[in-house]
Amino acid sequence: MKIALSICVVLLCASVGMAIKCYVCANCSEPSNLIDCGDGFSGCGKVTVAGVVGRTCTASSETADCNTVELLGVKTETCNCGSDECNGAGMLKASTIVTTIFSFILAKFFL
Repeated sequence: MKIALSICVVLLCASVGMAIKCYVCANCSEPSNLIDCGDGFSGCGKVTVAGVVGRTCTASSETADCNTVELLGVKTETCNCGSDECNGAGMLKASTIVTTIFSFILAKFFL
């Protein structure tokens, strides 16, 4: 019982210490270029300026959040996140959500 929960915790933490993977592209609505960001990068970013989307690796590992500013009629949205592939079309990765929910369910029934 506790072994199953331990396995889930290990799966959630498995990527710790590895390079973060982010989508990197310019003028792309659907990302396809996934790279290992390497040392010095701990987050991913997505910037939308007047409808044009760019994605990149960032030094920021903040939790997923977005900020929108409008200046001289041009709307700019910047989003930062700190997990693998988090700067895709949808800012949350489905497998992370499923693993987290599964871990809570196991904890509730077996602890």
